[in-house]
Amino acid sequence: MRNQRKNKMIFIGILALVVGSITIGFAAFSNVLTIRSSATVNPDPSTFNVSLSCATDSIDKSCEIAPTSDNTSVATNSSKASISADGKTLSNIGAAFTEPGQSVSYTVHAYNAGQYTAWVQEHGQDGVNSTSNTRVCTAGEGTSQELADAVCHDSISLLYTIGEFSSFGAGTHWYSSAPPVELKLGKQQYHDITITIKYKDGGARADGPFTVEFGDMYFNYGTTSPKDYTS
Repeated sequence: MRNQRKNKMIFIGILALVVGSITIGFAAFSNVLTIRSSATVNPDPSTFNVSLSCATDSIDKSCEIAPTSDNTSVATNSSKASISADGKTLSNIGAAFTEPGQSVSYTVHAYNAGQYTAWVQEHGQDGVNSTSNTRVCTAGEGTSQELADAVCHDSISLLYTIGEFSSFGAGTHWYSSAPPVELKLGKQQYHDITITIKYKDGGARADGPFTVEFGDMYFNYGTTSPKDYTS
């Protein structure tokens, strides 16, 4: 009888040990799953900070960006662009044209004030005035709106340069996408971003002056290259 009681105690002890081991093992396994399923990396804004800037050695979003052109009248009458409060968007971009062959450019800097190398993840354009239109032409005094619209549709190009990459000659439209080449920006470094609006040589003519307005243009940066450029 005593031996049976002893054997029962041993069995209960072994069973408790097995159950305890399974519980601990499951807890550890569950902990691993939880950690893996929730692991994310969000760069601290104090250590990852890329912004459009008026300056090449710091972040300055206070300036109005004056357009430049070979034609003094075009430069004077085109709008001045501005940088958004979050430093990601260039706004108020528009040109005043009178003849085919004219163009106007805006140049701003992207400055990396953080501690990580950054890559351009995406660039693109919003619609004009909360519409889906990427450009809107407005007839000036004495100009037919119908002709201005025809010029806007067929003869206006939006071209850009980011760092060493240029879209010139690659097309006439602005796409919302990752850049076709790797655009890297080292920490405490800058690169230029230039937006050019061109009234195509030999393009359709309006019967007077008109303005063309584009939606906000945005530039997003991240800590990794958005594409595998080695393949």
